[in-house]
Amino acid sequence: MAISDFSKKYHEKMFPGYRSAFLGTDPEFIERFDNFAFDEAVISDDLDDKTRFTAILSSLLGCQGIDEYRAMLPAALNSGVTPVEVKEIVYQSVAYLGIGRAFPFLKATNDVLLARGVKLPLAGQAGTTMENRLEAGEQAQIDIFGAGMRGFADTGRDTNGQVNKWLTDNCFGDWYIRGGLDYKQREMITFCFLAAQGGCEPQLTSHAVANMRVGNDREFLVKVVSQCVPYIGYPRAERPPLCERGGKKIKKRGKKTMANLIVYYSRRGENYWNGTIKNLSKGNTEIAAGFIQKAVGGDLFEVQTVKEYAKDYYACIEEAKRELREGARPALKVFPENIGAYDHVFIGYPNWWGTMPMAMFTFLERFDWTGKTVHPFCTNEGSGMGVSERDLKKVCRGALVRGGLSVHGAETAQSEGKIAAWAKKSME
Repeated sequence: MAISDFSKKYHEKMFPGYRSAFLGTDPEFIERFDNFAFDEAVISDDLDDKTRFTAILSSLLGCQGIDEYRAMLPAALNSGVTPVEVKEIVYQSVAYLGIGRAFPFLKATNDVLLARGVKLPLAGQAGTTMENRLEAGEQAQIDIFGAGMRGFADTGRDTNGQVNKWLTDNCFGDWYIRGGLDYKQREMITFCFLAAQGGCEPQLTSHAVANMRVGNDREFLVKVVSQCVPYIGYPRAERPPLCERGGKKIKKRGKKTMANLIVYYSRRGENYWNGTIKNLSKGNTEIAAGFIQKAVGGDLFEVQTVKEYAKDYYACIEEAKRELREGARPALKVFPENIGAYDHVFIGYPNWWGTMPMAMFTFLERFDWTGKTVHPFCTNEGSGMGVSERDLKKVCRGALVRGGLSVHGAETAQSEGKIAAWAKKSME
């Protein structure tokens, strides 16, 4: 098998006059890799080279591919990525990888730039001062994630110390406000950092939504991930959250295509379980939501509060009681950009004091439910649906709210058949 003409031309554009030593030592390998990475992958979509190499550099940072980063950086510079943009990619990676992992890439970047005759330091790009970085960082979070991020810096101190404040003033105030890259580019490279390093699924989901909020739509993110496959491998590129439709998501009736969204709030950690307290690595409602997705397909969206509830179960239910009494609307970390594309929305939650957690009201009140079909499901330890169906009908005005499903929380993992049958029947 020979290297294709397209691959040869693309390689020459990236590395003018360079001949890989692997052609002599590993000819079969380099033929297959070059044809895949520099032909098949490149022609699979319409991303421009600059965007492609921005994603590749970011993914190599995420997966710690320092040698390949050093090799690909000249190709990125030859393809229109500027020295300032490269430096901003590396600088921002520190917030997501830590200096321990980013340090070798900063050194490699400087080596390559100096070898190309680029004078360092580059022009400054700082957009904040030490005095205004907190305020500016919060505004960046609001711009990217929504108004629910207001006050985020003041939350979580009882569980994670100063981390939420540092996310605001350091991650966003120090790095996102800098010049060189705009919000769309910064969210894309963050998405690549997280996807490539693995083990960051909650953050990856949040930043997938954030990407869509700033204008990087689902199709764009799929293209970005596809271009990273040769550099990060299949396991980390396969089905990143919110980047592709769930398996059997589409159900056809006549000529109309109906799309499903499965929204849920679920508590991990301490839960009431058949009269005792049990520590759950995965919440009951989350398990039920997964069964629904498996049965009828759809996109999963987890409702997450900015301020975490107490880890202690009894303290948590007291917080929930107080929120119910006060009619609170807890701030959420992220929202879907919109729900307009969905005909059927499954809404899942535990029964907290006879209805949904107040965070679900925060979510539901954000959207127009006219013309949608809502399917509620509720996990509980014997209290059933409570008045949650009544409350759903009040808040989801204009929607058809179908009969809900009550699931005994402690039996959720063994109730896949029951849950799947209800979900399918509910959509008839």
